[in-house]
Amino acid sequence: MLFITFILAVGASVVSFIAGITFSQSSILKLDFIPEAGKEFINKAVAFGSDFINLTSYGNISDTVGYCMLAVSALTLLGALLCLFIKKFAGVLFLLSAVLCCYCGVIVENAKDFFILAGVILVTAIAALSLKNSSSKNTTKSTTTSSSQRVNLKKGEKVSLTKNYSISKIVVGLGWSVNSNSGTDFDLDASAFLLSANNTVTDSSDFIFYSNRTHPSGAIEHMGDNRVGSTGRADDEQIKIDLKRIPQNISKIIFAVTIYDGQKRGQNFGQVSNAFIRIFDEQNSRELLRYDLNEKFYTETAVVCGELYRNGSEWDFNAIGRGFNGGLEKLCMDYGVNV
Repeated sequence: MLFITFILAVGASVVSFIAGITFSQSSILKLDFIPEAGKEFINKAVAFGSDFINLTSYGNISDTVGYCMLAVSALTLLGALLCLFIKKFAGVLFLLSAVLCCYCGVIVENAKDFFILAGVILVTAIAALSLKNSSSKNTTKSTTTSSSQRVNLKKGEKVSLTKNYSISKIVVGLGWSVNSNSGTDFDLDASAFLLSANNTVTDSSDFIFYSNRTHPSGAIEHMGDNRVGSTGRADDEQIKIDLKRIPQNISKIIFAVTIYDGQKRGQNFGQVSNAFIRIFDEQNSRELLRYDLNEKFYTETAVVCGELYRNGSEWDFNAIGRGFNGGLEKLCMDYGVNV
């Protein structure tokens, strides 16, 4: 369908261009900015177009018709390019072109050819619109069928977790590896901040970390502190979440990794690589989504990896990947935790 639409549009554009310069030849050739090579091309095109168009039957309206047809040529060519790349607005351009053709057909006596061209462009418009609709259906289908595959996210991308996977018990895994030439052992810690609608915790129990591993609701459990780190392939720390048990006043859960005493030790995330956050189904360990933090944080001692947030009755995930100076203390201050 895309190929047929493109060919129809380009064909209509060529025909409209030849008709346009044939009708408006005398006016166009008077323009000073057209080079000699351009005028020679126009004369050749007019010679070709004259075999099909008898200008004597159009009288003084030839310039008006010519400029309208040149506009049709430009619109259909632009529509053809839009079909190839973004598949938007092409149908509107083709419909406008068809209207211009009909206008030319109305103001001249020998109107048959204009209405035929208008018909071709109208068919092209219908094809372009159906192409856009089929593209939208394919996109929807892709979103629906992706539930059986892991979603690999980039920074800033979002995905509906509960809508796509229909689960409630998940595990958030965070991993990293410390560069071999970094010297002193790193102690990296994963934590979660359960935030209300005003983007702060309600009380200190909404801050889940190695010293407060279980939320009072039982909805979230930190599985423990890993003081060494791994190769960046396996989870270093995990946080279990039962989405159905999260209190209604919680609208967002922030997941962060911080370097313990990073500033005091002269350590930062520039010395850490292969950091990631992933979510998998607690029941069968099927990985649902993953975000690899490929960004470099040369001075930061804390990184917010991602967030779970309410979207109506669903839970969505947002890949954030934002670094902070000040470590865990800075995040606690930002999210209203008393330290």
